[in-house]
Amino acid sequence: MTAPAYTFLPWLRQGLANQVSTADGDPAVRLRPRVTVSLTASGRAPGGAVQNRTITKQVSLYGPADIVGIDPNAIVRTEPRPWITNAEPNLLPHVDFYDEDFLWRYTPATATAGRLRPWLTLLVLTEEEFRDGPAGGAAPLPRVDLLDLAVLPKADQLWAWAHVHVDRGLGASDGEIVSGHGQAVAARLAAALAGDPDLARSRLLCPRMLAPDTGYHAFLVPTFEGGRRAGLGLDVGDIPATMSAWATSASDSGPRPQPSSFPVYHRWYFRTGARGDFETLVRLLRPAPIDPAVGTRAIDARHPGSGVRGVDKPELGGTLRLGGALRPPHLPLPGDPFEAWDQPFPRPLQEDLARLINLADDYRTGAEADPVISPPLYGRWHALTARVRTDEAPDGWVRTLNLDPRFRIAAGLGAMAVRENQERYMQAAWDQIGQVLAAQRRIRNAQFGRQVSKVWHERHLASALSATQRALHLTAPLHRRILSEGETLRQTQTTARVSPALCSAPFRRFLRPRGRMAGLLPFDERHQPLDLLNRVNAGEVDPAPPDQPPPGVLVTDTAAGLVGAPMAADTVKESGLTTEWLAGLPGAAGFTIGTLDKPGGPGRAGEDSPEAEQFKEALEDSFDFRETATEAGTPPEPREVDLGGMAQTAVDAVDPDMTIPRRIEATVHVPQAVRDEVGSGLVEPMAYPVIDQPMYEPLRDLGADLFLPNANLIAPNTVTLLETDQRFIESYLVGANHEFARELLWREYPTDQRGSTFRQFWDVRGTSAAAPGDTREALRDIPPLHEWAATSALGSHDHRDTGGGRDELVLVIRGELLKRYPNAVVYAHRARWPAPGQSGPRQLSSDPSAVRTPRYAAKIDPDITILGFDLTAEEAIGGDDADADPGWYFVIKERPGEPRFGLDTEPSPRREVWNDLSWPEVRPGPAGGYLDLSTAPASLPLTPPAGPPDLVQHGEDVHVAWGPAMTAADLAYILFQAPVLVGVHAAQMLHTTSGEST
Repeated sequence: MTAPAYTFLPWLRQGLANQVSTADGDPAVRLRPRVTVSLTASGRAPGGAVQNRTITKQVSLYGPADIVGIDPNAIVRTEPRPWITNAEPNLLPHVDFYDEDFLWRYTPATATAGRLRPWLTLLVLTEEEFRDGPAGGAAPLPRVDLLDLAVLPKADQLWAWAHVHVDRGLGASDGEIVSGHGQAVAARLAAALAGDPDLARSRLLCPRMLAPDTGYHAFLVPTFEGGRRAGLGLDVGDIPATMSAWATSASDSGPRPQPSSFPVYHRWYFRTGARGDFETLVRLLRPAPIDPAVGTRAIDARHPGSGVRGVDKPELGGTLRLGGALRPPHLPLPGDPFEAWDQPFPRPLQEDLARLINLADDYRTGAEADPVISPPLYGRWHALTARVRTDEAPDGWVRTLNLDPRFRIAAGLGAMAVRENQERYMQAAWDQIGQVLAAQRRIRNAQFGRQVSKVWHERHLASALSATQRALHLTAPLHRRILSEGETLRQTQTTARVSPALCSAPFRRFLRPRGRMAGLLPFDERHQPLDLLNRVNAGEVDPAPPDQPPPGVLVTDTAAGLVGAPMAADTVKESGLTTEWLAGLPGAAGFTIGTLDKPGGPGRAGEDSPEAEQFKEALEDSFDFRETATEAGTPPEPREVDLGGMAQTAVDAVDPDMTIPRRIEATVHVPQAVRDEVGSGLVEPMAYPVIDQPMYEPLRDLGADLFLPNANLIAPNTVTLLETDQRFIESYLVGANHEFARELLWREYPTDQRGSTFRQFWDVRGTSAAAPGDTREALRDIPPLHEWAATSALGSHDHRDTGGGRDELVLVIRGELLKRYPNAVVYAHRARWPAPGQSGPRQLSSDPSAVRTPRYAAKIDPDITILGFDLTAEEAIGGDDADADPGWYFVIKERPGEPRFGLDTEPSPRREVWNDLSWPEVRPGPAGGYLDLSTAPASLPLTPPAGPPDLVQHGEDVHVAWGPAMTAADLAYILFQAPVLVGVHAAQMLHTTSGEST
């Protein structure tokens, strides 16, 4: 991974400020800096000659005495952040300004040997070292009054605590150090800022060593006396421009007014935390193999009670080993007598326990005995079993869980965790059931409606099938919506002898048995009204023929034929309306087409008008069409249909067993899996809530020793490895789901008790998914319990496992590190062997894909963090030589962020870079004092280069020196705190199968 390239510059000025030539401390310059400005004017004299004249003036620039406030927007960052309460005491407070030249813009002096004091100073004081000045008054700025001027830094070293930060390397090549006046650096900086003005900023540090657990106030105050007096509203007077705001010198003309008062441009508050930064705490961690006693504890199984015999193997001493969610890798060892306590199966304890569990089923099937409260059969509803058997090998998860005390206890812990939190879980369940309850109400109403409608259907419609005509008349309003052989019943009737009119309401009224019209018709015993449709369908009775118009009367059909409907050729000729007739018509010069209100006419004779011509053309086209038509369209011949089949189709279509379920299915969504399980129809949905709380939390709250037995044996500041005990986790979750199913039934929650409410044991919040396509379902720890095969083994149901039932490796970190820095990055990184010809330990692989992030997490208060990885112990350890797998490192990395500056808390045993420099090496003594540049470290980590640098790049291979030629850029490089990364190979934290540390 490539580190970011930063460039530190000791100072920067722009514009006329670069022309200031006054040395810092020169008493001859009074109040403001002055620069010489020359102006050459050109003009033409009266005689025509061009004349040039140079004008030279001394111009005063703005100085500290002219500044009575700064724009808060000029500040882009303060460190520590305001009101933070856990600032690291070994780091230096600082403030960043957006303008890269801001800190030297008003300094009334020029740089000397690459050093230039800023016109601002950052003070950091405890509440006992100052008091706030009175509010109001004529002063333009608020003020603070120092109780002791000894809390101020050395004025002659203020140049060291301000620098320019550039987020880009400005060297011509990697590692180049530019010396001299920095002309090349200035040109590169200008080019970089032209492309991105946000690349650079100025920074002001406070070099004070902070005390742990202490509140501090940070103040921006003026460096020079003119700025101090102007900010306090005092008369500035005629004082040297570079006169210090607090340090005395020979040029002082007398006592200063209010010498302990300082105006404040900006302030904020923060509080330091406990001693030790990320690097200090991570150095305290020591890799070590786990104590074998962690993860198990003995339970007394000599006298279980309730008539159950105890453990009968003498070598076990009447005890069993109860595990937890985690255990040491490689344990239990092959041949462990505690692991094979139940061989050969069944033992007396298991026989008695099965008899006791099966009592509930015995009572249900009618056994005559005094009833006793029997222990639960965990998983009975999910596995659809009412008994646990001992006459077969316990190869199924139900038998193993219920007949092994180790796993029955784990299931009991799950039930206990649910009982302790049942009110909260039930509230979450009811919050999820709203839509299910609404669907149930609708389905229950539909069930009632179906039963009522079924009675009506059988009594009035199904019974009418014996009289086809009656059935068709009753269902006639629905014939437009009932399909039969691809068309509606009404459409079938339009081409049949039994037309839709014969099923209409007027016709039904016409045939009423006691109606007046029915009595006038010639019905007799042989020909009844209810048989009329069958006779029409058979052709025995014809419907009334259409009315015939009198001869010579123009009717609608004839008119339509004349306008455009096809007619036979003979009919066209008989009408006399032919093209020959049209050609013989006289001309009509005044022809118009009229309306009913304003009739038209041929008008006067003469040449046809345009309207007459268009009318004759239209008539001619219509005549041609009629003459070419040889046959007019004829309606189809009415056909006989199956009236009985139509009646049966209509009656079946309104059957409530079909119509009501179909309507409910259109408004209530039932998953296909439920349909497959319970079938179609009006079945009430049986829902179960889904609660994704990490279920290790209620177990841990019951007792940390129940979650991880003997966790206290993990030494403080230890990093080690464990692995999951999947059998314990599955037993615990089965017990939790079993108990919650009972609670749901007791609370009248609509459920069949086969739901898997709790499937999340570990905490997957805030961890990366194993693959980009992972969903919430893929991150759950077990599949739904009703999907477990009856013969599957306990411990084989890891929902995320893709490696055939393997137990996953878990990194355990105990210490203050992750408690103080919960956002630290922890991951597994594949190792690689050194290159051929090189020696040394295994290194981190450069392959970016060789990284695995934690899949889940857990915490045990106060200081144990657990992170699970998709690795096994064998994969993580690797081999012992270059031909074997190099294994995996576990990396703890400080999360990269904004640049920070400071020193380590304790000296490093191997100081190879400036980043390892510590406070005791540069300032021995208690906290509260300032870094003193005149005191060099006891030993220098790097050799100094030749010549003073104007540029220092962090992230490149550069060397800086602590000495008299040091600049602010050197100090920035020395004090810069790079993010810390530590890697521990799994071989340092695991035992081999023989118990020896690898």
